[in-house]
Amino acid sequence: RPRDWSSDVCSSDLAGAEAAAADAGAKLEVLKPTGEGAEGLEEQLKWLTGVDADEFDGLAIGPIDPSRQTTLINAAAEKFPVVTVDSDAPASRRMFYIGSSNIEAGMIAAQMVQEALPEGGKIAVLMASEAKTNAAERKQGLEDVLARRSEADDEEEAEEGSAYEIVGYYLDQGNFDKCRSNVIEACNEHSDLDAIVCTFGYHGPIALDALGEVENGDDIKIIAFDEEQRTLDGVEDGRIYATIVQDPFLFGVEAVMMLEKVRQGKFLSLPVSNGAVGIHCKAITKETLSEFREQLESRTKSSEGAGAEPG
Repeated sequence: RPRDWSSDVCSSDLAGAEAAAADAGAKLEVLKPTGEGAEGLEEQLKWLTGVDADEFDGLAIGPIDPSRQTTLINAAAEKFPVVTVDSDAPASRRMFYIGSSNIEAGMIAAQMVQEALPEGGKIAVLMASEAKTNAAERKQGLEDVLARRSEADDEEEAEEGSAYEIVGYYLDQGNFDKCRSNVIEACNEHSDLDAIVCTFGYHGPIALDALGEVENGDDIKIIAFDEEQRTLDGVEDGRIYATIVQDPFLFGVEAVMMLEKVRQGKFLSLPVSNGAVGIHCKAITKETLSEFREQLESRTKSSEGAGAEPG
């Protein structure tokens, strides 16, 4: 019976995990922190401390602060197999990491910035914190691509203003009110701001609301993250230029399948190379939104059917 403890469990994560659990005949229990930031971390730490090896056969977790949770993850790994999902704890003894390359996610976000602002511009980046591996890697991918473009512009002696400048990283520690005030602060500090890059799912909808209160907010491009309904609606009506999506449905599927394979002793079918299971990211724009929504609807119906008749 795998337990799925994720800091960012969304409907697609859960739908995938439930579909795989139903297929495998496994009992799935999901615990999602009710708080954000430090409060959510404390909840995860409490759960890890109280994990019962007699009650569960495996654990999937999206660590909020890998460095602070590594010792407890190691303790859990002595009792049963542990996989990390979306956010890794590479120094721990987890068996596998399941998720997208967050460096790739950041690189794709940078490509969307270049499409939205082909002549360059000033960019503010919204982050929860830099403690989570996924956030730090998304930042790295974004910086690498934009830096290469700016260097190329300099070498070609392009017109002034063609380079990309990240004016700041605005941290909110998972606090929605702080995120909103960060958007307004960035706009007030930089009246010539051209774009906002979001690195977590809640950033997009909050940025939409906050920009509605800012002069010339409609002129600022938003590159969002994940598949929140309001984010997708923003892509549809053009207020969001693009959103970078992973494949959380497959995260949930792979987490349960990997734990089940370990339980059955099917080690030859498990991943090698430090146990990384890579699932590609992609950008959703107005042109590709309809197809993406059809896929989401199809998977939701499929998981509901699987849950109705568990194996």
